[in-house]
Amino acid sequence: MSGGLTCPFQDEIRGLLYFSEFFLILSLCISSVFGLSVQDSIEKGASWLIINQNADGSWDGLQWSTAEAILALEKQNYIDVQDAIENGKSWIFSVNMRDADFLSRKVLITGTNTSSLVSLQNSDGGWGYSKFFSSNIIDTSLALEALKKASPNSSSLQKGISYLKRIQQQDGSFEPDNFHTALASQTLGKLSFVLADGELIFNEDAYRAGYRSAAHLLENLEMLSGELELANALLALVYNGYFTDKKEYLVTMLISSQNPDGSWGLNISENRVYKTSRCLLALQEYLNSDILLRVGELIIKKDNSTLTNFSIPAGEEYSLSTQISNSGENQRNIIVVGKVVQGGEIVKILSPKLIRDFEAGSVSYSSDFVTDYLMPGAAYLIVESRDREGRVVHANQIKLNVLPTQKVRIHDLDIIPTHANIKSLVDFYLDIENIGNQNLSNSFIEVELLSPNQTIIWSSNTTANLNVGERAYIKLGTLYTGNLAYGIYPVIARVYKEGELVKGGTAYSALSIGPRIHVERRISPEASPPGKAIATINITIIGKTGRPPADVVILVDNTNISALEEVKTALKSFVSSLAVGDRVAVVVVSNTTTILLNLTKDRDAALSAISSITIGAPILKLGEGINRSVKILLENGREDKNWYIFTVVRAPSYDDPLSAIEWAAENGIPVYMIIYSKEEGG
Repeated sequence: MSGGLTCPFQDEIRGLLYFSEFFLILSLCISSVFGLSVQDSIEKGASWLIINQNADGSWDGLQWSTAEAILALEKQNYIDVQDAIENGKSWIFSVNMRDADFLSRKVLITGTNTSSLVSLQNSDGGWGYSKFFSSNIIDTSLALEALKKASPNSSSLQKGISYLKRIQQQDGSFEPDNFHTALASQTLGKLSFVLADGELIFNEDAYRAGYRSAAHLLENLEMLSGELELANALLALVYNGYFTDKKEYLVTMLISSQNPDGSWGLNISENRVYKTSRCLLALQEYLNSDILLRVGELIIKKDNSTLTNFSIPAGEEYSLSTQISNSGENQRNIIVVGKVVQGGEIVKILSPKLIRDFEAGSVSYSSDFVTDYLMPGAAYLIVESRDREGRVVHANQIKLNVLPTQKVRIHDLDIIPTHANIKSLVDFYLDIENIGNQNLSNSFIEVELLSPNQTIIWSSNTTANLNVGERAYIKLGTLYTGNLAYGIYPVIARVYKEGELVKGGTAYSALSIGPRIHVERRISPEASPPGKAIATINITIIGKTGRPPADVVILVDNTNISALEEVKTALKSFVSSLAVGDRVAVVVVSNTTTILLNLTKDRDAALSAISSITIGAPILKLGEGINRSVKILLENGREDKNWYIFTVVRAPSYDDPLSAIEWAAENGIPVYMIIYSKEEGG
């Protein structure tokens, strides 16, 4: 038997810790002489479990006690427990229970199919005792850990994480007590990183929520009472990246509370098997996280220059690099991730990195980060490495001194409507956020409309107050387009403070002035059979006399349109009303996009193409159709870019039409949507 635990704090102990913490850590380092080591404690606890196993293979005849004992014994590797584990599994297989608690533990032990467990998930994403029982932290945490082991790609995982995040309190805790907080925290930490088919799945929600709950436990460490709270809190810190001195404190408390016979708990009524199993598991997971990795100095760079002074302004971009060395045996699937923490909250997560094969040697970790949202004062940059189970095996940090700065981020310069006609009132709005760490009071915000040759033809301004971290949607002015000709006009907005342009306070957009579209749709119920009505659509363009020729793409949704002939009639009327110089293209879309006619002035060809439209597949991919229409104009459209897309749409789209519409807008192409639904009369 090995005598004691290698102390991981030789370098840090010298003058860096309070005296009470120093002696706690030192006691662990020399515990083979003055008391139990972690390994001794684990051996005694495992021996007690084996001695107290029933002849039928169970512990206490209870499924949760038996399952927890098996899970705890499987983790330890100091004494031979294989027969006890196999006998326990045989008993588990003989039990026929369908509640979430038992099914979760059974999956954790056997890796069996998870379908029965998933079927018990409630609509809120959590699990209760059984179907239709209210969700709770204990059953939800067990179910999520089981799914991670047996079905890591399950969509139920994300639903369960969302449930835990939703019920988390503002201070990071979970009601009603520290036991539930620690249980949820360790589960969230385990689920932050999941390996599925050799690929790393990073769940940011779980990562943030787990860190917040672990931070709450850390602040209330002295208030933890009882073996279960101590054990679960230790597991929470093992899986959420808190530093070794706090884990050592919990280890010392657990070992000191162990009974002379190796168990934890006072009597049978307190379920000593369950408590002993949880404490044994926590100590073993603590040891399993002691992989021989070493993280070198964290290096911060800006513009490829290494920074030695860690006083940095907020709102600027930096890069981080370090060396992670494997000082022990070859490792597989080591996960490295960085984070920036201020005020107990993660304000930035740096890109995780998966090292699939980590042989003895070193690997460089680097990532970029922006110090957005940091307030003046101390912040911490942390790099941690985890093993494939999600345990934090090493963490390192440096302290950043954040300096005051003024900076804003403009999310959007909104022009409503972006595609205006010659008799419109156009509103200009700025979606702006203060990402510096100084309040901006009486900031001067102006917007300018430029002619095609970049001269200012209209401007407006306003003042605004923005607190740190605040986001606002500010109206800058209203323009009447009556004196403007058709065309595309550049727009620029700027933010000033005391006459100086605020960093990041410039945005660009464009206003498109084109013909006004009028759509009229009438329902004629007279002389109609019961349950039917006759619909007509009239489409006209209202614009100045002598407007420039336009290129128009007509995009028709042909997914089983019930009144296809009425739509064709309306479209033919529309084509016939176009000016002589206008060109038209006809495109139909269902699950695929078909170009019936490319841009042409030939009205007969356009009318013929419309007549040829037939009913297509029942699935609509409108985004694909709009993208194809944009390409027609980009590849064959007129040089003056007087372009338009008209869509006649009936069905919901199976892809994302919004991104296609945004791409059209970026190229100055208005997309007019005519949503057609056949109304039925009595």
